[in-house]
Amino acid sequence: MAYAPTSRENADFCIAVAQTHREEQVGRTLLATLLRHARRVGVPQLAAEMLWSNRPMQMLAMSMGFAIEPLPRDRTLRRLVLLLK
Repeated sequence: MAYAPTSRENADFCIAVAQTHREEQVGRTLLATLLRHARRVGVPQLAAEMLWSNRPMQMLAMSMGFAIEPLPRDRTLRRLVLLLK
């Protein structure tokens, strides 16, 4: 899990969970921790790219308030965006 500021208004994040741990709520725990920390330090918006085929991540992101947007440059990718402020 990591995030990095890309501008004054945006930080991109990355979360990866090994296939062997996907049933253990590891992704939810990591994403919740990331959101808490980003809010605490004042990150205004988080964003990430994911494969459209990653349905578990889509469902997790939507359950935590992220919008899912298509990426015109690549039909196999989607952008996750969450406004924190």
